[in-house]
Amino acid sequence: METRAGRLRPVNVAPASAARALPSAEGLLESRPIEQLLAYAEDRGLAGTLVLSGEGEEIAAIAFREGKVVRVRTRAAMPLGTVLYELGFLDAEGVNTALAALAKASSRTPKVLFGDILRERAMVSPDLVAIGVGEQLTRKLASLFHLPSSTRFGFYDRVDLLPEYGRDDVPVSVGRAVLRGLREVFLPARAREALDRVGDRPIVLAGYVQGASGFGLFEALADLELSDAETRVAQLLTEPKPLSVFELARVSAVDARIVYALLLLRRARVATVTPESEALRRASMQFRAPSPLRPPSVEIPISGVQKRAEPYDPRREPPMSEPRIMNAHKAPSSTPEPGPKSASTSTSAPPPSSGEAAKDPVLARLKARGLVRRAELTAALPLLRELREQHPKNDDAELETLYGYCLGLTQSDFPQREEARSALMRGVNLAPRSGEALYRLSLFERHEGRLADALRHMKEAALVDPNHIDAVRELRLFNMRVQSGMQAARAMSPPGGIPAVKDPRKE
Repeated sequence: METRAGRLRPVNVAPASAARALPSAEGLLESRPIEQLLAYAEDRGLAGTLVLSGEGEEIAAIAFREGKVVRVRTRAAMPLGTVLYELGFLDAEGVNTALAALAKASSRTPKVLFGDILRERAMVSPDLVAIGVGEQLTRKLASLFHLPSSTRFGFYDRVDLLPEYGRDDVPVSVGRAVLRGLREVFLPARAREALDRVGDRPIVLAGYVQGASGFGLFEALADLELSDAETRVAQLLTEPKPLSVFELARVSAVDARIVYALLLLRRARVATVTPESEALRRASMQFRAPSPLRPPSVEIPISGVQKRAEPYDPRREPPMSEPRIMNAHKAPSSTPEPGPKSASTSTSAPPPSSGEAAKDPVLARLKARGLVRRAELTAALPLLRELREQHPKNDDAELETLYGYCLGLTQSDFPQREEARSALMRGVNLAPRSGEALYRLSLFERHEGRLADALRHMKEAALVDPNHIDAVRELRLFNMRVQSGMQAARAMSPPGGIPAVKDPRKE
């Protein structure tokens, strides 16, 4: 995107100084990296402004229109004249001549841009200027991949915060920027975490039709400007291939990066023929960007697709996110009870080693999220305690939410349950527009027997984050049960009923 004098001037704007509405989504790049934010905005055709900030100052702002980037303001110097010179569209003498003419026209109203001078003097054809502007926008977006994970983002839906910054007549897709950014900054662990959700199901390039010719599938990726090594990986996907054929383990391999990027950008999809997988493909939720606090689900349910009903087996754990809590006051028996072992004794992972969070806090946080997703709350709790010690002010919304949830659903004594509620409330107060924080608070209140509060928080979670599949699913099941004649209290009760715990206030 071109700017006056063909140069970018650093602009530090404190978000609090501008009269802005609250962002419709916010969080940190640590939980929602830049490539996922860009791909999500394009996939959903969003219109609005994505603002990145650090220490109270604006670092960058990106204006979207129908999912395409139309304006980008960053601190990085990216003059249009330099871009056109590097592309070979303008020589050094032409750049200096255009800059001199721009300086003379500085008093004109409206303000004249560098590209306007080129068009007025016929120094560069309008189509080449548009190509240069698109390259300028792409370079700005790619530079954002170097931002630290502590950078905060906020998306202002249908609000243009850059109305007078340059021109918006060259919309740009985010695909090239995502590929370039991942070449420069790529975290293999993040890609493997996303690809693990696919498993070994076959994937194929978008547009594939079973039995039809694959001609044109790979050619449609020309706008991504793939390298030779990346081309080799992408060409494998002209036919459905399982992930096992790619080299995903080696850090230096490009396979994980390209497969991750193609799936993220919807240039590739899961290729299966079952009704459930086809619904999953159409819904495009396997690689969606959830709310900032929401970790990816292990399995994403789709409305209208029901699993085959199985006979009830009381030995199985309830198929919900709340683990079963045993009565802590029950005296242990000296002789084991007959029958199979419970899931809590056979599948629970050992607690993490001491100091694991201090060695690598980012990896420890990822591990904690995975343990919570698998409902291994006992194993996640010590790790979350270590992570919270690094934030003595308890100002991390995600840590407070996960810690309170794990503590409340694994402990039975009253003081720790109250501590869990306080932590969950802090998470909600720190991120009031987080559907994940409200959802976890709702599960805790439901487990405690406060069913009215649980229902209220569940509705709030679905309201602030309509894409929170778990909250929407729980509300749908609740409404179905009530409509079928079930009492509201029973319809909202947790699986297995409310656990019996001693309350010191009643003793």
